[in-house]
Amino acid sequence: MQRMSNTNMDQEPAEHDAVSPTWPKFLLAVLTLLGVFKGRPLDACRPCYDCRHKRGDGDKSKVDTSCDAESRSDENRDMENNHEADGSSRPDCAVCSSLLWNADGKIVRDCSKAVPGWLNSRVCGVLSNLLVLILLGCSTFTLGWYVVTYWGQVRYINRLVSVFSFVYIISGVALVCFLSNAVQYRRRGPVLDWSWYYVLHQDYILRRLRCLAGRRFPLPKKVLLIFSLVWLLVNYTMQVGNLVCYLGRSNSSRIINDSVMPFSNSSVHLMMSAPTAFTILKTAIGISVSIIILAIYTCFWYNILVMRTALTAELNLVIVFIKRNTGNLDLCRRRVFEINHDFRILHGLLATLMPFIVASSVLGLTIHITWNYEIYSFKDKGIAMRNLPINMFILSSKSFVLILPLLAVGGINIDFIWQQFNYALMRQRNSLHEEFWERLLGFTAELQDERKAGHNLMLFLSLISLYLGRNLPEQRLDYTLDH
Repeated sequence: MQRMSNTNMDQEPAEHDAVSPTWPKFLLAVLTLLGVFKGRPLDACRPCYDCRHKRGDGDKSKVDTSCDAESRSDENRDMENNHEADGSSRPDCAVCSSLLWNADGKIVRDCSKAVPGWLNSRVCGVLSNLLVLILLGCSTFTLGWYVVTYWGQVRYINRLVSVFSFVYIISGVALVCFLSNAVQYRRRGPVLDWSWYYVLHQDYILRRLRCLAGRRFPLPKKVLLIFSLVWLLVNYTMQVGNLVCYLGRSNSSRIINDSVMPFSNSSVHLMMSAPTAFTILKTAIGISVSIIILAIYTCFWYNILVMRTALTAELNLVIVFIKRNTGNLDLCRRRVFEINHDFRILHGLLATLMPFIVASSVLGLTIHITWNYEIYSFKDKGIAMRNLPINMFILSSKSFVLILPLLAVGGINIDFIWQQFNYALMRQRNSLHEEFWERLLGFTAELQDERKAGHNLMLFLSLISLYLGRNLPEQRLDYTLDH
């Protein structure tokens, strides 16, 4: 979490237009895989809430969403009167202009170079969402197969619950991506409401990334990105290693651990006696699907990490704006309302998604730890050695799907970002404008939405998960054997 502090633009006017640099190639690849680009032009400008509705008063059937000079030509007189009332002598809206600030404090209206034209195409968007849809279908088939195979067999209930606790985490994230993009295909308008699915809207992402980019735009959060990719590569390596071990035993009826099948990092995938060629083909397809969907999972949380970092950067810019307009309460309130709008979009998604992931991960890890206690206390000490590679891979994969979101979010939720923003405002408080700061801080406190209900649900589900994972009946322990 970046510390809310003054920036190098405290004394520099943010009045010079600039052009957005091209976004980092890896970030473009991440956003493409998530289906963000759909062949629509990037909307570089968004008027503030007051300007949108004042322009809409003249034509109830249409609300103007443009913020350039031409679209304001018919209303310049009204705008000037409005800004004279709130203390601004400039003909354009100070809040609208501040929404266009980049990291250097310059106004960026031209974002045509941010994304290459060939990448921002309808074909890329359709192919990305089609890939996610296929993966969701494969994961649904896998869950159904496990239910059919293990339903009614008490001794395999740990494997069934364990695979479910892993599959619906990564599949749930893929479903979020698909639903978000599907709704955006239906609703083509700009981001005007508070809905969670706008987190993957290209204009929402554009506004966030503009606050991170100056004349250059380095790849954000490289250390955490490298850490995630290395860990993902380690999981893939262990997955292939388990596959090799299985193929060495493929001459007899065995079961493949979930580490070599799609998503099943915590259970055993039963393979009936079948021709070796068919077994290899089915396993190869399973590994390919597993690799892709885990890559999407990693990309999604890297994007959340970037969005969270960019929100912090924009909150720093808001503090600069407030310092320049100290005493003008209405103007500062309007600017705080705009950043709170974008903050709550991300907050709304994470307030639901994070309790679901934490509770599911607790269940999966509890079952796995219980299984470890059983195999290491079993009188046949060879069972622990035979299952060691599988054991290591399951633990690594289950930890990965829990720790990666926690690192991306910075905890269970992003409430701390708004709290630090309030603390930063308190540090700017002075006796010269005591009433202004008192009322502004009260306004920012009112806007905070902590969503405690989600936390309570997470704690409740986690306690149930701990109980269920620790009180399973006698189970089949050896993941390398069928019966």
